[in-house]
Amino acid sequence: MQHSPPILQYCHSCEQMIYNRHINAANIQKKYHLACFVCSECKYQLKGKQFYFVRDNLFCLTCYGLKFAKKCSVCKEPCYNGLHFNFFINS
Repeated sequence: MQHSPPILQYCHSCEQMIYNRHINAANIQKKYHLACFVCSECKYQLKGKQFYFVRDNLFCLTCYGLKFAKKCSVCKEPCYNGLHFNFFINS
């Protein structure tokens, strides 16, 4: 019986071969080493976190907001997915 050769997988970020545990970002159909699955701006680890994929780069929520999100016309804070949240702390 003939075995098919293993499918080689490469990290989308560093382009090195993936040998062990990795992140399979299914919604963008990319694979990453765990150490490479970080925000392209601040290097924040994105495993289990909300992230954005823009122009072939990963961004954490904060960096995406600073770089790409539309800003609220009143307070100038980023609006994510068209939503704006204000949190008021009573002191």
